[in-house]
Amino acid sequence: MCGCVYISLQATTSLAYEFALNLTTEKPGVTYDDTVFRTKNVVAACGYEALAQGGARNIANGVFLTASGVNPIGGGQFNVIDLNGGVKVVKYPKAVGSLGVTSLYDPFIRVVARARTTVAK
Repeated sequence: MCGCVYISLQATTSLAYEFALNLTTEKPGVTYDDTVFRTKNVVAACGYEALAQGGARNIANGVFLTASGVNPIGGGQFNVIDLNGGVKVVKYPKAVGSLGVTSLYDPFIRVVARARTTVAK
Protein backbone atom coordinates (compact mmCIF):
# COMPACT_ATOMS: atom_id res chain seq x y z
CA MET A 1 0.00 0.00 0.00
CA CYS A 2 1.38 3.42 -0.97
CA GLY A 3 0.64 6.92 0.17
CA CYS A 4 1.36 10.38 -1.10
CA VAL A 5 2.00 13.63 0.74
CA TYR A 6 2.45 17.15 -0.63
CA ILE A 7 4.71 19.76 0.99
CA SER A 8 3.82 23.35 -0.05
CA LEU A 9 7.30 24.69 0.56
CA GLN A 10 10.45 22.90 1.69
CA ALA A 11 13.68 24.84 1.14
CA THR A 12 12.84 26.61 -2.16
CA THR A 13 10.28 24.36 -3.85
CA SER A 14 7.08 22.38 -3.36
CA LEU A 15 7.60 18.62 -3.12
CA ALA A 16 5.63 15.41 -3.60
CA TYR A 17 6.55 12.34 -1.57
CA GLU A 18 5.43 8.79 -2.31
CA PHE A 19 5.87 6.25 0.45
CA ALA A 20 5.14 2.60 1.12
CA LEU A 21 3.05 2.02 4.22
CA ASN A 22 4.72 -0.41 6.58
CA LEU A 23 1.77 -1.60 8.63
CA THR A 24 2.57 -3.78 11.63
CA THR A 25 0.50 -5.50 14.25
CA GLU A 26 1.17 -4.49 17.84
CA LYS A 27 2.19 -7.51 19.89
CA PRO A 28 1.61 -7.70 23.63
CA GLY A 29 4.76 -7.47 25.74
CA VAL A 30 6.91 -5.96 22.96
CA THR A 31 8.51 -2.55 23.48
CA TYR A 32 8.64 -0.55 20.25
CA ASP A 33 10.89 2.36 19.28
CA ASP A 34 10.82 4.76 16.32
CA THR A 35 12.14 2.12 13.90
CA VAL A 36 8.59 0.74 13.70
CA PHE A 37 7.74 3.82 11.57
CA ARG A 38 10.47 3.27 8.92
CA THR A 39 9.12 3.48 5.39
CA LYS A 40 10.63 3.52 1.92
CA ASN A 41 9.96 6.81 0.14
CA VAL A 42 10.80 8.83 -2.95
CA VAL A 43 10.51 12.57 -3.54
CA ALA A 44 10.04 14.74 -6.63
CA ALA A 45 10.31 18.53 -6.94
CA CYS A 46 7.18 20.22 -8.30
CA GLY A 47 8.92 23.07 -10.11
CA TYR A 48 7.12 25.88 -8.28
CA GLU A 49 6.82 27.43 -4.82
CA ALA A 50 3.33 27.31 -3.34
CA LEU A 51 2.58 29.77 -0.56
CA ALA A 52 -0.27 27.63 0.75
CA GLN A 53 -2.65 24.85 -0.23
CA GLY A 54 -1.78 22.76 -3.28
CA GLY A 55 -1.77 19.00 -3.51
CA ALA A 56 -0.32 15.91 -5.14
CA ARG A 57 -1.52 12.48 -6.21
CA ASN A 58 0.71 9.65 -7.29
CA ILE A 59 -0.57 8.40 -10.66
CA ALA A 60 2.16 5.79 -11.27
CA ASN A 61 5.35 4.67 -9.53
CA GLY A 62 7.37 7.87 -9.10
CA VAL A 63 4.95 9.97 -11.21
CA PHE A 64 2.73 12.64 -9.65
CA LEU A 65 -0.03 15.05 -10.66
CA THR A 66 0.39 18.22 -8.58
CA ALA A 67 -1.64 21.41 -8.11
CA SER A 68 0.08 24.69 -7.31
CA GLY A 69 -2.24 25.99 -4.58
CA VAL A 70 -1.85 29.72 -3.88
CA ASN A 71 0.92 30.81 -6.23
CA PRO A 72 0.64 34.53 -7.09
CA ILE A 73 3.97 34.53 -8.96
CA GLY A 74 3.36 31.67 -11.39
CA GLY A 75 -0.43 31.55 -11.22
CA GLY A 76 -2.49 28.38 -10.93
CA GLN A 77 -1.07 25.31 -12.63
CA PHE A 78 -1.14 21.54 -12.69
CA ASN A 79 2.16 19.72 -13.16
CA VAL A 80 2.85 16.12 -14.07
CA ILE A 81 6.28 15.39 -12.56
CA ASP A 82 8.52 12.36 -12.19
CA LEU A 83 11.56 11.30 -10.18
CA ASN A 84 13.92 12.03 -13.09
CA GLY A 85 13.02 15.74 -13.15
CA GLY A 86 10.52 15.49 -16.01
CA VAL A 87 7.81 18.17 -15.83
CA LYS A 88 4.70 18.84 -17.94
CA VAL A 89 2.99 22.12 -16.98
CA VAL A 90 -0.68 22.99 -17.59
CA LYS A 91 -1.21 26.66 -16.64
CA TYR A 92 -4.57 28.15 -15.77
CA PRO A 93 -5.50 31.71 -16.77
CA LYS A 94 -5.40 34.36 -14.06
CA ALA A 95 -8.69 34.71 -12.25
CA VAL A 96 -10.45 37.92 -11.32
CA GLY A 97 -10.23 38.24 -7.56
CA SER A 98 -8.33 39.80 -4.69
CA LEU A 99 -5.11 37.93 -5.55
CA GLY A 100 -5.74 37.88 -9.28
CA VAL A 101 -4.79 34.19 -9.48
CA THR A 102 -6.45 30.81 -9.68
CA SER A 103 -5.73 28.77 -6.55
CA LEU A 104 -5.72 25.05 -7.33
CA TYR A 105 -6.05 23.14 -4.08
CA ASP A 106 -5.90 19.48 -5.07
CA PRO A 107 -5.75 17.51 -8.31
CA PHE A 108 -8.55 15.14 -7.15
CA ILE A 109 -7.65 12.19 -9.34
CA ARG A 110 -8.07 8.49 -8.73
CA VAL A 111 -6.19 5.88 -10.71
CA VAL A 112 -7.56 2.34 -10.78
CA ALA A 113 -5.62 -0.58 -12.26
CA ARG A 114 -7.67 -2.77 -14.58
CA ALA A 115 -6.90 -5.97 -16.41
CA ARG A 116 -5.78 -5.53 -20.00
CA THR A 117 -8.33 -6.48 -22.61
CA THR A 118 -7.38 -8.01 -25.94
CA VAL A 119 -9.58 -6.98 -28.82
CA ALA A 120 -9.78 -9.38 -31.77
CA LYS A 121 -9.38 -7.79 -35.20
